[in-house]
Amino acid sequence: MNMKKKILTAAFICTVILTTRSEVSPYITRVLEYKPAPGQFVNTTTTAYKTGYSAEQVRAYAETLLTQRPKSGLLSLGSFGGYIVVGFDHTIANVQGEYDFKVYGNAFYSAQQVKQKNRPGGSCEPGIVMVSRDLNNNGIADDEWYELAGSEYADVNTIHNYTITYHRPDIAGADIPWSDNQGAKGFVHRNIYHQQTSYYPLWTAGDILTFSGTRLASSSVNEGTEEVPYWVLYSYPWGYADNHPNADEKSNFKIEWAVDQQGNPVDLPGIDFIKIYTGQLQESGWLGETSTEICDVEDLHPDVVLSLTEESTNIYAVNPIGEFLQLTTDESCEIILYNSLGTVVLRERISSGSHSLPTMSLTKGVYTLQVIKDGQSIKTMKLIK
Repeated sequence: MNMKKKILTAAFICTVILTTRSEVSPYITRVLEYKPAPGQFVNTTTTAYKTGYSAEQVRAYAETLLTQRPKSGLLSLGSFGGYIVVGFDHTIANVQGEYDFKVYGNAFYSAQQVKQKNRPGGSCEPGIVMVSRDLNNNGIADDEWYELAGSEYADVNTIHNYTITYHRPDIAGADIPWSDNQGAKGFVHRNIYHQQTSYYPLWTAGDILTFSGTRLASSSVNEGTEEVPYWVLYSYPWGYADNHPNADEKSNFKIEWAVDQQGNPVDLPGIDFIKIYTGQLQESGWLGETSTEICDVEDLHPDVVLSLTEESTNIYAVNPIGEFLQLTTDESCEIILYNSLGTVVLRERISSGSHSLPTMSLTKGVYTLQVIKDGQSIKTMKLIK
């Protein structure tokens, strides 16, 4: 059964059919696309590849690695631009002022030779995060994408609308040549630690791979010597995947950071798809190329359900109901709570903001929340206690 919350609109009434927390997974349930760029982990299980796999088999195996429980999978996105698109069994709500989701990678800090003050470093490989809504409700990530503007978005060293093309080498075991729209050329170099047949994805058709996006400035520094190098990959302050350890709050993300292609903030009530791609084009000696790694994404408030219409109040309710009914609304409205017999058990006029209304006297069961604005019913929500 598809547990995605369905929004059915008739006139000005919006009904949201809700699921309980036990029926909704806070984690990834789908991998819609997986297209890593060339890199040292390409054509290994770290890029969901087994000998002879097709592109669809790679995608399906990537989905298995990221959705199985307990967790055991980690996927590399390769050099700049390599990406993954993931989905969920519900819409992740945008709760204003709060972190909405966390991206899990394998970044860590080092205690040795980290010389830049107030900037942790170790192995931090930042990935750009983008979000999208399923506006046409077809379950496919074919609606507009929005970048979450991290700390470096407006930095003078950040390159927007960057495009790179990787070329399949004539010899399988050779370095991977690339060229970009800035007039530069270079290679993704092989290293002594990963000696598979090729660093170019064997399951892809054609002799070129092209990626576009926002390129962050290099942040790796050899803090050792030329003879004894010690490479430190420094983190950016916030807003990037695989940029801080999973336990750190800075691996969390807010949907309200979203901007359009012109850099204008956009107001998204919720999202259905997340795209992550490697945001740097850099190599660090024997460490090889920077490649963002991903092992999961978590909705940080899966019990918050979203109800909206195109021209009315956005209102969020925490489901199931506990000792209090917790609501957040962006406009003043009246709310009426009915029990399963249609009896009014709670009626309040609330202003914009967050509210916690006492419901400890209510018995367990299914309730209907009706939202009234200007004397007209504009929404109903099914809630469970």
